[in-house]
Amino acid sequence: LIGRIDLDPNRVLDLILETWQNYPDRSEFFLELVQLFPKQEDTLANMLGFNFAFYENDPEGTPDSLFRIAALLIRKGLLDLHELYSQLGPSFEDMKTGYNKKLSEARDKAKALTTVSLNKDDEEEGGSGKSSRKESPATENQKVSLCVALIELGCWLDADDLIQLLPPYSVPDNPKGREALFSLLSWRIHEFYKGQVSVAITVKPVKEIPNDPQVTSWEDFASLVLTPLLRLGPHLSRSPALFTKS
Repeated sequence: LIGRIDLDPNRVLDLILETWQNYPDRSEFFLELVQLFPKQEDTLANMLGFNFAFYENDPEGTPDSLFRIAALLIRKGLLDLHELYSQLGPSFEDMKTGYNKKLSEARDKAKALTTVSLNKDDEEEGGSGKSSRKESPATENQKVSLCVALIELGCWLDADDLIQLLPPYSVPDNPKGREALFSLLSWRIHEFYKGQVSVAITVKPVKEIPNDPQVTSWEDFASLVLTPLLRLGPHLSRSPALFTKS
């Protein structure tokens, strides 16, 4: 069809990406097709950016297959992370505003815990530990979801590059991002931890992350574990098992 009809190459590429979303299990086949086209990172970024923008306000959210496609293209060097970053929602400004708001609320809460109130009504309201203000539902964060897809593919360096473009703790503040970091750290230290503990202790298996290295020595621990731990920060306390191992 492509050979007999004068089709726009960009339109053909767009159709390939759209079909790929419906058949994510055939990624190797579609990667070969994409590589037949002249390398144009900005073209791919714009096409994917348009698709991400389309799903940004979709009640069902962005399909996981689209994040995986973007992550695979980044891993193959066919797509530049920074070209795509600016086209993912929400904007950095919105994320920064949300971060500052959370930080301010946390400081106010910490200050309230150290304040002694002589007003009974205020004491009852503050003592309950519950706020009368309801939090608005969390919106999808495409930047964090792309980071999750990169981690699942073993592309930690690209994922860390993305993390550093975001406000502090944006990834572990998000449940999906936090679980991805937990999985990464659990996988990296799993074999080394098993070799350090008593044989009487049963170590549960962990989810494998393909193409991602595992710790085999204390030197590896420093190079492979410390940075993800820093990115996770105080959220490490949410996983007692990982906290104990680390």
